[in-house]
Amino acid sequence: MLIAAWAAGLDLGRLRSALLAHAGCLSRSESRSRQLSDFRHDPFADPQLTAQVAMAIPKPEMADWILETPCARADAPARDDVLHLVAAAHHLPTVWLDTPYGKARAERAVPPAFWRAVIASILAGHPAAEEDPGFLGLVNRGAFDQLAGYHIAGVSVALAEAAHQALVVERNRDWLPVLVRELRRGRAVVLAGAGHFGGEGGLIALLRAAGFTVVPAALPEFAPGHPVTFEDLQ
Repeated sequence: MLIAAWAAGLDLGRLRSALLAHAGCLSRSESRSRQLSDFRHDPFADPQLTAQVAMAIPKPEMADWILETPCARADAPARDDVLHLVAAAHHLPTVWLDTPYGKARAERAVPPAFWRAVIASILAGHPAAEEDPGFLGLVNRGAFDQLAGYHIAGVSVALAEAAHQALVVERNRDWLPVLVRELRRGRAVVLAGAGHFGGEGGLIALLRAAGFTVVPAALPEFAPGHPVTFEDLQ
């Protein structure tokens, strides 16, 4: 099996097992299948092949992206799938904020050492951001400005700042024209990672500068095993 140079020094067995688990989640994702509807074949349909390719390509971005994609709980659909299923049920259009070019450009601007450091952190047992109680606590309290200072265990401040600039600040600027257009049309639901909201280059600051009133709010907590429905969010 071909292994890329960036994986040297990592626990390859643990890396492959983690990639297989999360690649399986991707292959079952409703939102992923909708995003890839223009492809003749879903490139994530075979988790074994997905994991093998992620470990073989020269850069670690794909492996990191797979590992940081959260799996849905058995009793509820994945976060992205909730909105896609509701949109489909109500015959509402879905607009992607990222363009393939814009996202690829942002990822190229991130030092490869950042991706490898995040992968090493996850394999060492540290949770990905979406599963980290510290990160989730900030989100649940609506403390979006503090998310810009969120620190991933094992990742240097310099690497984290470079990644934040490319993946959050620059992408937010790219998204702004689409966001403004859709919000002015009205009745829009926007799904973006919580890390995109706070700070000087965050979506809250950008939208306020564009003339919008932005009031952070937190959803109510639901008991385990109680899937959140569209009616719950009314």
